[in-house]
Amino acid sequence: MNGGDRKIFLDTNVLVFANIEEAPLHTLALTALQEHEQAGTEVWISRQVLREYLATLSRPQTFTPPISPEKLALQIRAFIARFQIADDIASQ
Repeated sequence: MNGGDRKIFLDTNVLVFANIEEAPLHTLALTALQEHEQAGTEVWISRQVLREYLATLSRPQTFTPPISPEKLALQIRAFIARFQIADDIASQ
């Protein structure tokens, strides 16, 4: 892959799958994300994706029990540092 000026937007499910080892498609999602990052692709998420990530993993899933608020907060901070964030606020 040649990243160059390529950009991708991560859906909530991809973010969940890539970060939760027990999640379905974990290896596939994690590998794809790592390949994009290694290729220099700009990886984007939105604040909505972060909210959905919190909502999803703060309650039981078929593949994981709820994750503690403290651990989720650490993960969100790491995502904000790692990815580009598309704000929900319209340009003026």
